[in-house]
Amino acid sequence: MLSLNESLLPSSGWEKLFVLGGVILLALAGWQVASYSAFQFHPEWFQSGENGRIAGRLSIKRLGVSIAVLNGDDEKSLSLGAGLVTGTSPIGGNGNTVIAGHRDIAFRALRNIQAGDIVRIESTDAKTYAYRVERTRIVDPDDVSVLASDGSPRLTMITCYPFYYTGDAPKRYIVDARLVN
Repeated sequence: MLSLNESLLPSSGWEKLFVLGGVILLALAGWQVASYSAFQFHPEWFQSGENGRIAGRLSIKRLGVSIAVLNGDDEKSLSLGAGLVTGTSPIGGNGNTVIAGHRDIAFRALRNIQAGDIVRIESTDAKTYAYRVERTRIVDPDDVSVLASDGSPRLTMITCYPFYYTGDAPKRYIVDARLVN
């Protein structure tokens, strides 16, 4: 029969508080991962009367990526998938379609993207647009030139960089692509 060594159990009030805090943090992290995963497979569960919340689905076959894209880049949207940045071109439109995502959730795989990769986005009207990656680059977080449009249909994906940084990342990783269909 197993018995717990009493010296391993928290004895003081502070130790109990730290253990409780750790359990709460683990539960919150588990909830975030579960919510994200559930949304990716069943986005209709999260609609709750918010018409037009989903903008489409982004996929990169070579990387095995399939991510729901939501309208808006607020924290609530980015916790569930990638977000179409407000004020940029709609999916497939003339201009720069900018999609943002967290580096540790939706856009982790972007660390392996290469020039020439094809990014497909299926919009809510069931049209699929294919974009060919031209380049990747790293910019400062306040560099808003990545949002600029030259009028031609293109895609910009943005995430924080470095990918394995803890805390607020000091740079942004940018993927530039052009519409090919």
